[in-house]
Amino acid sequence: MLATILVAGAALEGCFSASKVGSKNGNQLTRANWMFKSLIGRGSATETSISLRFDEQNVMNGSDGCNYYRGGISFSGSTVHINGNIVTTRKVCKGPLASRVNAYIKALERVNSFVIKDDHLVLYDKCKVKIAVFKADLLWREKIRFDLHRVNADGLQGESDGLRALHYEYCIPDRPEAMKAVAAIDPTLEIHRGSPGRIGCYQGTLLCFGHTYQPDYNTVLKRLAMLVFIEEIREYFFE
Repeated sequence: MLATILVAGAALEGCFSASKVGSKNGNQLTRANWMFKSLIGRGSATETSISLRFDEQNVMNGSDGCNYYRGGISFSGSTVHINGNIVTTRKVCKGPLASRVNAYIKALERVNSFVIKDDHLVLYDKCKVKIAVFKADLLWREKIRFDLHRVNADGLQGESDGLRALHYEYCIPDRPEAMKAVAAIDPTLEIHRGSPGRIGCYQGTLLCFGHTYQPDYNTVLKRLAMLVFIEEIREYFFE
């Protein structure tokens, strides 16, 4: 049913774009991570692991529930155009998940306009048929899988005679723009190619390390967690 709902209206021709609504919506669009909420059609469906982000460098990216994806975009007001094909990482998606992933990507390629109301994003095709609804992601805290309360203001933990930084690890797509994004956020970043780490980075992703012994480490972790391509950040223990 998912594929049927997503491709409804794809064969219609000669439809018009939505009217432009100004730059305010565009700013809201690029300043939020959007988590998939539902499909529009005969009933609804949810897939909480699907996410979407539009950045100010004219790139759309996110998770399709199995792989990370990205594509070039251009937009003006509320009109959006996907430039070229959407590319994804190469994790194998099996069974019903594979069909859902394929349907979702094909739906994104039809996106023509959007409307933002409160914390919800609705995507439309060129015939003004609703494709999907997303909700602004306020759950970035759940990506940080350790307790920061035990870390002091200097980013250190432990007894007074043995204070040490808390080290963490996460995975990012093996792409220059992903590496550039995390490097701009975390000055303690170390990237290790060819290692899955304890967190289990899979093919097409890179293992990243950082630590809390740095100024304003809370903000650093928050900004990392808000990146749509980072699924989780876990504490790293040295052996």
